[in-house]
Amino acid sequence: MVEITCPHCSEDLELPDDAFGDFECPICEEEFVWGQQPVEVIYNLPKEKGITKLTLNIVALWNGFILLVAIGFIVVLILGFLLE
Repeated sequence: MVEITCPHCSEDLELPDDAFGDFECPICEEEFVWGQQPVEVIYNLPKEKGITKLTLNIVALWNGFILLVAIGFIVVLILGFLLE
């Protein structure tokens, strides 16, 4: 339970922790709004299946291979300059 103060009569009231919406004070019978509606986050990501997953894996492997070749080329160039 959460304890709040009525915005009209300043009396202390108890509401459930997850309460939100319009309420009526039982003491002064005035209405007030309290809380916020909970927000549900839904992630709608596409599923990777079959050929799509295979294609993504091939592209990832190819990119890794190209990066490895580029690093090797740079190392060979540096060693070539250092050994001259």
